[in-house]
Amino acid sequence: MLWYAAGYWYLGKKNELGKSQGWLCVRDPAPAPELVQSCWRVGDGERLHQAPNVRCAAIGARTIEIFASHAQVIGAPLSGLHKDKMGEFRMISATEVNGKPVYEKEPSISHMVWASNGYWYVGKRDELGKQAGWMQVRDSAPLPEEITGVWQIWNQVDKRWIPSENIRVTAVGNERVVISGPTPPACSVYADKLGSYRRVKGQEVHSHAFYQRPESDTMLWHAAGVWWIGPAASVGKQSGFWRCQDSARIPEAIKGVWEVGDGNVWHKADGVGCTEHVRSRVILSGTTPGERHQDKLGTYELCEGELVNDRVCYQQVGNPARMVWFLTPYWYVGKRDEKALGQGWVQVRSLAPVPELISGVWSVWNSAERKWVEAPDLRIAPDESCTDDEPHEGARAVPGAVAPGAASTVPKALPIQPREGGVLAAASPATSALSACTSSSAALSTTLSTTLGAGLAAGMAGDGPCQLFLMHEAGMDVLRTARGRMLHERVLRTLEVLRAAGYLCWHDSLKKQFEYAERTKGADRLISIALEPQVSSYP
Repeated sequence: MLWYAAGYWYLGKKNELGKSQGWLCVRDPAPAPELVQSCWRVGDGERLHQAPNVRCAAIGARTIEIFASHAQVIGAPLSGLHKDKMGEFRMISATEVNGKPVYEKEPSISHMVWASNGYWYVGKRDELGKQAGWMQVRDSAPLPEEITGVWQIWNQVDKRWIPSENIRVTAVGNERVVISGPTPPACSVYADKLGSYRRVKGQEVHSHAFYQRPESDTMLWHAAGVWWIGPAASVGKQSGFWRCQDSARIPEAIKGVWEVGDGNVWHKADGVGCTEHVRSRVILSGTTPGERHQDKLGTYELCEGELVNDRVCYQQVGNPARMVWFLTPYWYVGKRDEKALGQGWVQVRSLAPVPELISGVWSVWNSAERKWVEAPDLRIAPDESCTDDEPHEGARAVPGAVAPGAASTVPKALPIQPREGGVLAAASPATSALSACTSSSAALSTTLSTTLGAGLAAGMAGDGPCQLFLMHEAGMDVLRTARGRMLHERVLRTLEVLRAAGYLCWHDSLKKQFEYAERTKGADRLISIALEPQVSSYP
């Protein structure tokens, strides 16, 4: 059977229904299994293995190829009430309320969309999950873009709900998409209609967003199960220069084959595909309080073929050890060996899909006072001097995007690279995952190799190097080990050897880091290894 429990979808036996166990599982808050976007994992009785080729698709009346992570609330509310509460909302990754996804505007704005007890609401952040808000609609749809009921607006003056039939929710994708590829030999006409398209915000046609080519009247829209490219005068109609029969909600999810017309016949263009357009360079500029971290500003270039937490990442030109990456709900500027972690020199709270769309206020880290200080003058923008940002045939595609009929060769997220000199080669349970760093460390290193070998091998067999958390109790009755050695001293010595071997270890700030690992990676990804025999008997 297939079921949902505690943040995971499971495939398992009938007598396991509702439990957090099964043969396969995936951590994803999707309201239906066919909407799952995360990577499935399969168990072999000892540990879980990534299964990137496993997919779940709906059959029957409703088929969904991809789940749009954006939704926009648009229309003309009656009497203009709460017009400012409308706009574009982004789904919060790995978060759900009452079994359905949650959406928010920029984190600096407290407007959110959620479901509760058969209704969908638009309201304040502190009302999340409650039956309250500025707007509501009675509809049990699993996703807001599937709502068919009539929205109601709260009139504070009259203290009543007012129906507003003009309000609707549509799924939207990325702000810019690229349609590129070779035209068929039999028909090279209209090749100039391919390229970059920008989404027209706040508008829709046939319940789909539509797009415009910059400095042109060429448009991209959806009508009657077909995506079309044609003149502005034809928007919404079933005619154009190019077409692709595909019911995808957003163009970057199109998997069908594009065709170009010559006036008489449609010619297939198997190599043409639609992807998100990503800037190859961005510039972080401005002033910082006390001129802190000014050297971290400058031009950053795209890390080709690399994603971090499902977002593109950038490295500083001339100093690739500095990077820009995303970790919900922040963008960070920090060290390469901190990549994908929630730390750095500069940060901004924003769910923007790419850095140039960030609109929040940046902050810089003040190490002297150990706090974040706002830097309102900081801005990040595309490098307009970069000439390769205008798409052309063979233009850059988003890492992980798949052209029609092609297989993806880029993983969802690449593993964090080990520190220089680190010993992170995968080891079998019978071999050592550590090496002695100094002659004085040899005995301890040998002991650790024997004790930790199997655990470290299991940890490193996943999708990236493991991190180690060393902990011990501090009570007077456990200050010494079973062999009479000082416990705290031995833990520090162990920490020294592990760090010298190149492992990322935590001790002083253990509680926060451990809880962070459990929250973001899941308890099933944490492997406990007892260094003292009496620990194994603890409940």
